[in-house]
Amino acid sequence: MKRQICTKLVLTALGLSLVSLSSVAAQTIYGLQNASQLRSNSSGDFYIQVASFKSKSNALRAKSALQRKSDSSIAIRERSGYYTVVIGPIHSAAAVRTTAAKLGAGSALTHVATTKLKTASRAPYSQPVALKHTPPTYSPQVSKTIQKAPVQKVYKDKDGFPLGPTNRWFVGLGVGWMFPFGTDESSFASSGIPDFPDDRYSADHSKSAGQYSAFAGYQWRRATDWLPAYSLAAQYTYTDSARIDGFIYVNDLPDTRNFKYRYDISQQLIMAKLKLDLYRWRQLMPYVSGGAGVAINRVHGYSEYPIPGETTWEKNYGFTSGNRTQFAGSVGAGFDFEFNDRAQVSLGYELAYYGKVRTGKGEGVLSADRLENKLNSNAVVLQGTYFFDW
Repeated sequence: MKRQICTKLVLTALGLSLVSLSSVAAQTIYGLQNASQLRSNSSGDFYIQVASFKSKSNALRAKSALQRKSDSSIAIRERSGYYTVVIGPIHSAAAVRTTAAKLGAGSALTHVATTKLKTASRAPYSQPVALKHTPPTYSPQVSKTIQKAPVQKVYKDKDGFPLGPTNRWFVGLGVGWMFPFGTDESSFASSGIPDFPDDRYSADHSKSAGQYSAFAGYQWRRATDWLPAYSLAAQYTYTDSARIDGFIYVNDLPDTRNFKYRYDISQQLIMAKLKLDLYRWRQLMPYVSGGAGVAINRVHGYSEYPIPGETTWEKNYGFTSGNRTQFAGSVGAGFDFEFNDRAQVSLGYELAYYGKVRTGKGEGVLSADRLENKLNSNAVVLQGTYFFDW
């Protein structure tokens, strides 16, 4: 009988111990949203499981973001290939609600936690607390908080640094090669023979020449794919000695092509240029351009000589050098390539009109005459540009 009474007392004591242990056992709440609604009279410790991640680096970033907002202990626990971010121990239900409110139950991290917990297997450290379901309530402020902002594309250079849409000044240098055309015109000048028709000077060939330019201007930039930039610049260009060659038809007779002549053309251009970048594909942007200004065309180095076998007569007179200022215009197209936010290189084609070129008056019997030609060109242009703030 005594033995039975002792056995019952022992079992009763064990039961009380188990009840006591269960009342103080740690409890895990899943998600900040659930933690903000916790109602419990338990005196044990609480843990808030915020989120589970497949990647440890993502878990570390989440821990760092939470730690900046809370003084509570935050740990990362691994189980079944997932990394779980856990806050705790927290010693009361009121402290759990306060912590959840401080960390923001409606924050973006809460959304991440909810999503991750759907796909990750939970790693409970004790039995979860049963919570009474409360229908969610919405307010204009909450809707505004969780609304996703539009994603803005970030353009980067070859080193990965962002290319900002800041307007800026620029300077640059360029080189090119121009190919004259439209110079095959005829001019007439006195033959020096009384009562005979004038000689005809017919240009038939032109030689290409180098071009060298310097420019400065201002660029407006936009954070968009289409029309990402446009600019306005003042440009100075020097053209080095393009050449015009032709024949002299004495007395304008078709079978009297007895002499050849030539002269050189150097040129200075001052133009205002507008440039539009049409589309951005990474660092590459196709562009179109247009310009207008003045061309100072200088003709020099005139010479003529008899064609061997055609005549033995040698002329002892010619044309002097001459300058002429004309309206000039250009259109072009090409590609810009941005190395970084400060440097850019451009390669393009340019079609230009330079007006007319004209020699000075002739000598001797040619004192009242000049030679004149139109001058247009096709050109290939390479430019380097440096951008800066001012």
